[in-house]
Amino acid sequence: MKDKSKIKLKIRTESGIWAFTLVEMLVVIAVLSILIALTLPALGRAKKSGKRALCISNLSQIGSAFEMYFQDNSMRFPWNCTSYPSTETSRSPIKSALLQYCPKDELFRCPDDSEGLYEEDGISYLWNRYQIELPGNERADAKSYLDGFGGEVPSENFPIMSDGAPFHGKKGSSEAVNVLFLMRRVGGAGQLPFL
Repeated sequence: MKDKSKIKLKIRTESGIWAFTLVEMLVVIAVLSILIALTLPALGRAKKSGKRALCISNLSQIGSAFEMYFQDNSMRFPWNCTSYPSTETSRSPIKSALLQYCPKDELFRCPDDSEGLYEEDGISYLWNRYQIELPGNERADAKSYLDGFGGEVPSENFPIMSDGAPFHGKKGSSEAVNVLFLMRRVGGAGQLPFL
């Protein structure tokens, strides 16, 4: 007597070739579809995380360029500069002040720039000129800086550049914006002392 407890996964066709049944093929397709559906979100998160890491690297390298600029310019910040030369035409682009120290133009592009800032002005990052140009804040070697709100910020927490928009998360989230602080430290907007 034959053992009927074993299920054959293949059947023999008329030509003598072994093949899968339609039900077996549908099961395989369903399993593969489920695996793909589970994997795609993780790949999307990994891609987003990689873009944020590249943005942090760009800001860190720009921070190195600022350090060299400070050394060559008596520890003073670039003055009368802007991130948006298309709208603030009386000011020179901050990028032009750093070009000899940072010749790679791609460093000024955040890979998550979904607002088109780089295409419009050649930079995805915002130069903190409003605080830097406050009287008393012009030197890069001060112990603290005026924050524009009546207080002072220690030099290690003084922001000099940040993402031009919340590229890395939900608007309003403190980690949606990367910030370059004076001491070449890059962190999230949640580390800003005046938020």
